[in-house]
Amino acid sequence: MFLCVSSFNTRARQLYERCGYTKVGEFPDYVIAGSSEILMHKRLVRRP
Repeated sequence: MFLCVSSFNTRARQLYERCGYTKVGEFPDYVIAGSSEILMHKRLVRRP
């Protein structure tokens, strides 16, 4: 599962990290000039 969160949105990023997401990339100036979008990933567990 992937998601993007704005670099200035530290509370949301902390929430996603507590839910198991990790930073895998960054898109500078993608949505807002001077800010980045942080690409985060979480591996989903496949259950039988």
